[in-house]
Parts: sequence; C-alpha cells; structure tokens
Amino acid sequence: MLFETGARASEVIQLTIGNYRSRKSFQEASAFNKGSHGKRVKFIRFSKETVKLLMQLGEMNKDMCTIVRKWGILLLLIIIAALFFLGITSISYHQEVFSLFVLMGLLILLFVNKEKRFVKSLLLSFLIGFVIFTVSNDFVGTMNIPKEIKIILNRLFLVFIIIGIVFNHLFFNKKVSWYNEKPDWKNPIVLPFHQVNTFWFWMIGIVVNVIIYVFFIVQKDIEYFQMLLLFCLFFSLINAVFEEVIWRGILLSTLKEHTSTGYAVIVTSVGFGLLHLSIGFSISLSLLISVAGVIYALITLKTNSIYPSIVFHIVINIGMVYSGFII
Repeated sequence: MLFETGARASEVIQLTIGNYRSRKSFQEASAFNKGSHGKRVKFIRFSKETVKLLMQLGEMNKDMCTIVRKWGILLLLIIIAALFFLGITSISYHQEVFSLFVLMGLLILLFVNKEKRFVKSLLLSFLIGFVIFTVSNDFVGTMNIPKEIKIILNRLFLVFIIIGIVFNHLFFNKKVSWYNEKPDWKNPIVLPFHQVNTFWFWMIGIVVNVIIYVFFIVQKDIEYFQMLLLFCLFFSLINAVFEEVIWRGILLSTLKEHTSTGYAVIVTSVGFGLLHLSIGFSISLSLLISVAGVIYALITLKTNSIYPSIVFHIVINIGMVYSGFII
C-alpha cells in the first residue's frame, strides 16, 4: 500500500475500518495529512489486488479472534469447574477459610467477567446451598437422636441445594427443566465399536449391581433386614430422588444448554461423586461413585428422562443399606 499510494508510513499505519468505509469505494480510504492537525483531509487509492489482500487479512483476524475467544471461554469453564470441585471438597472437610476463598473466587469471576455469568452463578448458588446443608447437618449431629433419623435428615437437607439452584434460575428468569419426561428407549448408546440398546444397558447395570451387593447381603440374618426395612425404604427413596433431581435433573439439563454435553456430564458426575465426601466416604470411593454418575447421566440423556436413573439409584441405595455401607 505504501508503494502504490505514495503515502507516508504514519498515514497508512493510522488507517482504520472507518477510514476505509468513509470513502464508500473499495479502492479508497480517508487519511491524515501532515500538518492537518488530526483532520482527514486527503484520501489514498490502491489497486484491486491490494483490496483482496486486505479482505483476506480481515477474515484471518476475524477467525483468529473467534479461536482466541473459544479458547478463552474453555479456560474460563475449566477454572469454574475446578473452583466448584474445590468448593465441594473444602466444605465437606469443613475447611472454612479455604471454602471462603473458593466462594470469593467464584463471586469475583461472576462480577469481573461477563462470559458464562449464569453458569458461574448456578454453581455458586449450589455451593451456598451446600454450606447451609452442611451447617444444618452439623447442628443435627449435636442432637441426641437415633443415627437412622440423623441420616434421613441429612438426605432431606439436600433440599437446601435444590432451593439454591432453583432460586438462581428464577433470578435470571430461566426455565427450570429436569428431564421430567416419559423414558424414550429408542436411542442406543454408541460405543467405539458397538451399539448398545439403552434399555438393556440399564437392566444389565441394575442386575450387575444386585449381584455384587447380594454377596454382602447374604451374610446378614433375617432380623437385620426387618430392623432396617423402614429406614432402607425412606433413605433409598429420598436420597435417590433428591440427588438425581439435583445432578441429572436441573444441573445436567442447565449446563448442557449453556455449555456443552461433555462439560455438563463431567461437572455433574465428578461433583456427584465428591458430594459423598460430606457423608464420610473416602476420596477414592467418591471418585469411583463419579463413574456411576457418568452412567446415570448417559442413561438420562439417552432416554430424555430422569426416572430410569432414579430407579437405578434406588436399587443401589437399597444394596448399600443392607450391605452395611450406610449404617
């Protein structure tokens, strides 16, 4: 452009898109002139070949900006997820100072960065509800009541998390959806080298878990079963419904809509596993439970319904109660 127009370097360097558009010609642009005191009093003219090169450069810059923005959003989502996982872990272990830093970190991101503001607020509202859940359970722990009642109350207090994330939806004027549909078994689960019927995948998963738990259950006597019957029914139903509504219901559907399916599955599955730290499970067992979370999420997404995962969850809860993992 310097050679074609004979303009000074400073005149070319200071050209903007507005200078180009102001001439209303593909081959002309308004320019500054030395001694004009910042006024555009001249124009420069260039060839059609230069125009083509400028167009290509503009497209390259646009593509580069798009790529940078996508990577920036991906990095932001990773940071949000990391803070969310750290928040669940620190709150579960009653690390008050560290938990406060995590909450403050999410809060700062919420106000400083406008990208994915609803997602940040959603996970922050979850953690605030989880804090109330933890404080409530600590209070119940000081009460002189049977252990079974304490465990049932512990599961009922999950409602604080549900209230938190529902309130967040209402604040942002978003619809609360949680896969409250009749199961559709037509969509197969596609594996790398094979397709699996979703219904049979669900059934096989239940049967395999029943077989595993039977190994522990047969070692108990009949009186043990009778003694825990009511507790088992209440615990299994409350725990399965509340946890599935939280993780595979509201959070999975919301994160899938506002991020991606993969991100939604990872965050809800890992978070689901880590939540079990609050009831005394080890970190290794909690991460193993995250694998179950992936299976629940997969079944929910394929059937477009939360109910198969609730049934699956109830069966596993019954097995855990009678195997001695809960009480």
